[in-house]
Amino acid sequence: MTAAEIRRVVADTLKTEILPKDGSDTVGSPTKITSAAGEIPLEVSARHLHLSQEALDALFGAGSVLRCQKELSQPGEFLSDKRVTLATAQGKLTNVAVLGPVRQNVQAELSASDCRKLRLEAPIAISGDLSRAADIEIHSEKGTYHAKKAVIIAKNHIHATPADAEKLGLSSGQRVSVRTNTPRPVTFHDVAVRIDPNFTLAMHIDTDEANACCANGNRKEESGKLETAQADLAANQPNAQKSAETLSADNRQLPTDSCLLVDEKLVCETRAKELAGQCGGRIKIAKRTILTPSARDVFLHRGIEIIPVDSA
Repeated sequence: MTAAEIRRVVADTLKTEILPKDGSDTVGSPTKITSAAGEIPLEVSARHLHLSQEALDALFGAGSVLRCQKELSQPGEFLSDKRVTLATAQGKLTNVAVLGPVRQNVQAELSASDCRKLRLEAPIAISGDLSRAADIEIHSEKGTYHAKKAVIIAKNHIHATPADAEKLGLSSGQRVSVRTNTPRPVTFHDVAVRIDPNFTLAMHIDTDEANACCANGNRKEESGKLETAQADLAANQPNAQKSAETLSADNRQLPTDSCLLVDEKLVCETRAKELAGQCGGRIKIAKRTILTPSARDVFLHRGIEIIPVDSA
């Protein structure tokens, strides 16, 4: 099933990052690198927004649809034709790109610099963890939407398939150190590992982090060199420890020897939360089953490995 077909099925069922040359804000196409051992393609994620269908309708009219302008590096994700303004009483950000497909919850991923401009206190968090997220107003030419618990500063992270993870010696929820192969090399610690069969191998950093290491996201030689796993890093970094605890809080209480098999047409965020409470550290998903992005975030946020299997 192609990415376009997946989006159509999800839309029918739900009724539903470096800046590109066109100036839009999104995650760019993957940097094509023939990586040496331990190297990971480096991508820069600029500010962007994910919308729920409710928010999309409020901003652009009932029944609105996100149309693909550009496929992104992670399969199923795309830059849409919609742009919005994010605002607080102290400032605003214009021409913010909306990514598709629609999600269960509104999520704005901004840099720390963006948040300072808006006088906004937002947490550094893994995508999908909106427990401490900040509120924001979203404006379009047609409407306004007040999003509660929507803004995060996206934590740097690695996307990997199970095969990538095995090759690199990584596990879901693990934290590692990565040194950038950029004009100003920087070592990022406490980088979160996320594993999913449909991912494309890449490390995502935001624009503040890209500026720090002088990355531009368009040069083939830019990558990250995997240095160390960080089993004891959290002991020396309280914020990292808190983030790690948040990431795995539910998963720590689950048995590790069970592996639930799911063979359904579609798994959305609500259903994923139900399933996450029933499985251990792994879950088998039939290849015909479509997982929405927010459903994937639920499993990845809880450190649950997704294993694709043939339909029962």
